Amino acid sequence: MTFPDSSFHAPPSDSGSLDRAVNGEYDFSVAEIFREAWEKSAGCKGTFWSAFLVVGVISLVGNYAQKQLFGESFSKQYFSGVVLLPLTGPLYVGLLMMGVRRAAGLDIRASDVFRYLSPYHLNVAIAQVLVFVLTTAGFLLLVLPGIYLAVSYCLSAPLIADKDLQPWEAMETSRKAIGHKWWQVFGYLLAVFCLGAISTIPLGLGLIWTLPTVVIGTGILYRKIFGLTPDPEL
Repeated sequence: MTFPDSSFHAPPSDSGSLDRAVNGEYDFSVAEIFREAWEKSAGCKGTFWSAFLVVGVISLVGNYAQKQLFGESFSKQYFSGVVLLPLTGPLYVGLLMMGVRRAAGLDIRASDVFRYLSPYHLNVAIAQVLVFVLTTAGFLLLVLPGIYLAVSYCLSAPLIADKDLQPWEAMETSRKAIGHKWWQVFGYLLAVFCLGAISTIPLGLGLIWTLPTVVIGTGILYRKIFGLTPDPEL
């Protein structure tokens, strides 16, 4: 299933760039992101939910397998989580990049979740593992360092997928850029968490609308900070 948008002819006027991002030369409003994401979610929710279903099933199977192989203890669960990330991490990156593509008005397909699941995109998996290990360590160190790193590194994966940066380079680029407006990005992620929590109250029905909106919203956030590679295949 594809969702074309012929209105995409050039990068949106609010697109950022790597150089401007690391200098903190970008701005955004949480309300504006959600407003645009809601508009862009129209007509493509089915595509996103097809992708969510694929990722969800694979994640469930992977989690069940890791419990059978490694058991229930924290140390074993942590180790198995690291082992599983090279499979599930690129899938989630593929899902996030669907939001990035939609933020730019590009075509999206449910099969895009598999776009970064290949040896060519090994850096995506490496970055996912590094972020997982470092943020987990941060949470174990009085929680606050983990929150700081989780927010700072939240756009590392799309930087690799879109800009072809190396894992540590992408992580540091994300951290430096977000560091200029860390609280604003934290505010967006907090709003995402609250919206998701509220959406689960009526039997989770609200997630039908909010999950695609959130993924696209994160794509818009990335676009505003770092801009988009002008390649229709991204």
